[in-house]
Amino acid sequence: MNYKQIKRHNSKEWKKYNESLHNWTGAIYRPQTYNLGAYIEKEATSAEGMTLYDTILFHMHNPNGLFAQLPDWEDFILIDEPTKINAAHGIYAKYDNYHAKEIRDLIFKRKRLTKWLVNHHLEGLKEDINLARELIIEKNLKGSLKYKDSELV
Repeated sequence: MNYKQIKRHNSKEWKKYNESLHNWTGAIYRPQTYNLGAYIEKEATSAEGMTLYDTILFHMHNPNGLFAQLPDWEDFILIDEPTKINAAHGIYAKYDNYHAKEIRDLIFKRKRLTKWLVNHHLEGLKEDINLARELIIEKNLKGSLKYKDSELV
């Protein structure tokens, strides 16, 4: 099942449950729903057709999302001198990226989501991922071994 089919199925199940509460026979229908959060975090391959909130959850937790593509700080270690780290990790690394922090704030602080704001930060994240990959390859850092043959986002 895809995202829309799961949402439609769950909606129908809850309607059956609500109708069973109002009938006089006393039999209450037990809804058989699918866990939408587990689908978004593990099985989904793209964020197409999802709500803004679910789109952010997809990119934060899914292995196909943008957060999974951000480089770790270990990718910025110099190959020739393993005791030194390029300072770019402060801008592009997984937990230090500006757009990644803003996306986390949108979810955790429960700010009002607008399509422009979500798309702005996701596009900024894509640009930062591409810039980080180019920098890692150009400066011959440890992560260049991982990114040399990979496609840009």
